[in-house]
Amino acid sequence: MTPNLPGYQPMLATPWPGPFDDPAWRFEIKWDGVRALVYVDGDDVRVMSRRGNDATARYPEVATLRLEQPVVLDGEIVALDASGRPSFELLQARMNLHGHHRIADAVGTVPVSFVVFDVLHAGGPVVDRPWTERREILEGLSLPAPCAVSEVVEGSGPLWQFVDEHDLEGMVAKKTDSTYRPGSRSGDWRKIANWKHAKAVV
Repeated sequence: MTPNLPGYQPMLATPWPGPFDDPAWRFEIKWDGVRALVYVDGDDVRVMSRRGNDATARYPEVATLRLEQPVVLDGEIVALDASGRPSFELLQARMNLHGHHRIADAVGTVPVSFVVFDVLHAGGPVVDRPWTERREILEGLSLPAPCAVSEVVEGSGPLWQFVDEHDLEGMVAKKTDSTYRPGSRSGDWRKIANWKHAKAVV
């Protein structure tokens, strides 16, 4: 976090047994990466892990982000394989690196993207606004690479088929009127795992 921005903890989703459809909900891919909050205040950028550790030096390409106003973004840092699928194994190669020169070399060989799915602060706190308003604010930020805004859809069926066919980690459902509850696991966000996809750390 930066000296001029308040600190936040990520909001967490509640596990849900399977896909569903409801007009009051929106759906997006559950990315296979590392959760991060990114604080942007002029030239001062901080990448903070889910546990509140400073990971800025590990992802220097994300630290190049510059915006016209102080912003706090919530999303997932991902590494893509040759077929464009998120690969946690590739990301581990970046996570396990230490030292400026080794990380700098890895930026070229294992680049990462920051897939953004929420905004907590945009000129001022927006956590108390409904998801629909925060989403509108997020889409209006025109985030540059390596950021990408996660796409959302109204119905879960086609998205779940895509997740299943491409062996992705799962899907997240978010209630459209939900506020952002820092540090809380809320039933207003539901994560639906694709059990065909298994993550193993050796």
